[in-house]
Formats: sequence, C-alpha cells, structure tokens
Amino acid sequence: MQTPWKNFRATPPGIQARLTKPVPWRPMTDEEWEAVMHFMVFAHPGPGRPTIFGARRALDGCFHAACFNGPWKDLPGAYGKPDSMSRLFRRWAHAGLWSMMLKFVAKERPGLEAIQYWVCRAFRRAWRIQGLAGLRLARRLGLDSALRAPSWMLPDPDLSEYYHKVLLPRHQATLFDQPVAVIRGHIALWRQIYRLIIGRRSIARWMAPP
Repeated sequence: MQTPWKNFRATPPGIQARLTKPVPWRPMTDEEWEAVMHFMVFAHPGPGRPTIFGARRALDGCFHAACFNGPWKDLPGAYGKPDSMSRLFRRWAHAGLWSMMLKFVAKERPGLEAIQYWVCRAFRRAWRIQGLAGLRLARRLGLDSALRAPSWMLPDPDLSEYYHKVLLPRHQATLFDQPVAVIRGHIALWRQIYRLIIGRRSIARWMAPP
C-alpha cells in the first residue's frame, strides 16, 4: 500500500541520502585545488578579502576549521588570526560559497572524496547562516554529512510544504462531516506529522554525523 505523502521529499534523480566517508584534514593537493578554484571568483576580489592567489591558503584554513570540533580561538595560527578566519568563513557562507560547493560535490567525483567530506563539514559549521534553505538543500542533495544531526531529527521544509499544499486541503474541507472517531484519528495523525515537520527541540552534539 502506498502512503499518500511518499513523494514529499524532492530529491534529484539518481541521488540517495548518504554519509560521506570521513577524511582527516590535510592541505589540498594541486589536483583538488584545481577542481574547486573556480568557485573563488564568487568571493573575490574585494576590500579586506584575500586575493585569488591567497584563496587556496584561506580555503585550506576554512576546511581545517570545518574539521576542527573546537572553537575558532583554539585553531592553530598557521592560517592567520582565528577571528579573521571566522569572519572570512562567515562572509563566504553569506556569499553562498558553501552552498555552491555542496551542489558540486553532490555528484560522486573520483579523486575528490576528501573535498566532498570537507565541504559537507564546512556547510555544517555554517549551519546557522544557511538556515532552512540550507537544510532543504542538503536534504535534497542527499548529503546527510552536511546535516548537524540525523535527518529525521531536523525540521523538514519539504514535508511542511507538501502537507500544507496537498494533504491538508485534500481533507480539511470534509473533515467535520465525518464521525467523531474519524475526526480524532485525523487530528492525531496531523499532530504526528507536525512533530516530523518541526523536528526535535534539542539535539545532543554527539548525534552529529562523523
């Protein structure tokens, strides 16, 4: 029996939800840098921003920070002041850099497994900036490593949209013409769906993907 909301989660053809293989941070190889350097044109140039020639070093630093579980102030100083790196990381997040790179690594690319994992970690570290739009993007791309917790614990914008545009209008017009037991059953079901839509109120940090 098919459920009426089986298609609520929009996923590109051929994409399945998955966790990327963890790869410890290291400086990018020349091949890895050449694969992603074109994204830097979306963030450069500008006052106070690194030149394209310094972008590799800055991106390496951001990837290092993304794989570092501690606060910015505890990062090694090899890439500059932690406050400066933090501002650059957030600036790139607001510019949409991590979202563009996440779309790029959503397709499996031989030799870029490390880049895929580091981008997912960077996207996750910018979680508050990405907001619900970022959550929707990561879910649709199937990159669960970019989520801060298991998918079913988080808010579900796609389910919310499907519920309010499809399921609710389909039943609410005739709901109160039904017997009381049926009405109560619908209300109970809607409450369960709302719990899935809003996700968990609090999530322990250890629940984050590796």
